[in-house]
Amino acid sequence: MSQWTEYQQPYTVATQPAAGPPKPGMPWWRPTPLWVGLLILSVMLGGTAAGLLYADNTRLLANNRDLTRQLQAAQGQIVQLQASNADLDNRLQRQTEANDSLRTELKKPTLEIWNVPQTIDGPSFLLEGGLPDTFTYHLKASAEGAPMSISLMTYEQYGSGLDCIHNGRGSTNYCMTHNGIRHWTSVTSVNEDLHEAEGCAGFMLVWTAAARTTVKPDISVTYNPADHGTC
Repeated sequence: MSQWTEYQQPYTVATQPAAGPPKPGMPWWRPTPLWVGLLILSVMLGGTAAGLLYADNTRLLANNRDLTRQLQAAQGQIVQLQASNADLDNRLQRQTEANDSLRTELKKPTLEIWNVPQTIDGPSFLLEGGLPDTFTYHLKASAEGAPMSISLMTYEQYGSGLDCIHNGRGSTNYCMTHNGIRHWTSVTSVNEDLHEAEGCAGFMLVWTAAARTTVKPDISVTYNPADHGTC
């Protein structure tokens, strides 16, 4: 037996300390490569999304400006179309009025029948003419020189005036102004509408003067038949 005594130490298993709160000064979480990668990926994705949103917003703003310009142009065209439409309405109204006037004129036309100046050489001379049947006679004339006299009469009264002249009862001027229905005696101008012939063909006008004068007529007639006889 040796003098040395051998002792065998019993085997013990190392145990981990129980979990508990982190010690002061130590981080509660330590980043790992996986978490760092995920964080970087999240930042990249967020930046990409922000870039896409910015680009989409820029495109929408550009589209909005373009639509605004198109709207303004359309509004300008609408104003022009409204002005053109108003002008067309005015032109149509004027044309309608002109057509109505033309229809009236066609139904009752006005015709110029005497506008050439003629001279009455003195009290023994006359001018005469009949009033057309179914027409309004527009008596308009002036005298240059001595005053003129105008007599509206029937053909029978005209015959009586001629008898007066031939029988020596007076001058032409006297006899004609003392026969007839109506007289404009010693006037320098006349402007009147005569309706006697609208329903009768039996009237005439006789022009005389006490001295030499020139008659300047502007005589016209309008078709206007009466609904009853005017003789």
